[in-house]
Amino acid sequence: MSELAVKVFELSQALTQKWLTADYATKARILEIVFLNFVLDDVTRVPTIRKPFDMLAEGRFVQPSRGDWI
Repeated sequence: MSELAVKVFELSQALTQKWLTADYATKARILEIVFLNFVLDDVTRVPTIRKPFDMLAEGRFVQPSRGDWI
């Protein structure tokens, strides 16, 4: 499980650069990896993010700190 978490985190850190240099087929594959589905809300496509990318997008991989543990 931790190996998968590391791979997901590394991929998430490199996605911007990969996206900027990718061809259409690679961009389509990146979208398939990250997003589960897209739905239309009026004229806007709204993505549903796949697990575990949803946790990265919401910042849930970092535990909140109270900051008073000194």
